[in-house]
Amino acid sequence: MVIKLLVRQVGETREPTEHVFRDQDSITIGRDGSADLTLLDDQMMVSRLHAQLENVGGLFQLSDMGSRNFSTIRGEQLIPGHFYPLSSGDVFHIANFEVQ
Repeated sequence: MVIKLLVRQVGETREPTEHVFRDQDSITIGRDGSADLTLLDDQMMVSRLHAQLENVGGLFQLSDMGSRNFSTIRGEQLIPGHFYPLSSGDVFHIANFEVQ
């Protein structure tokens, strides 16, 4: 399964950066180098391990990993440890980053 994400900081006007993950059913997102998708910002709003994206039976779901600056989808703040379903094209926020 291929996971393709488009990422940009909120307020940026340039095109989002594309990140492609092949043959992975789960990816971690955070500022730590051990995260599958590393997001760095000057204010360090992204937690070391901020969120997790999983493919379960062809359906994607997102979970906040107890971050300090939260994750949101469709304007809803994620409860840490709970998984939220995603559809293709959904946009979610990891601190001050927008991910599609």
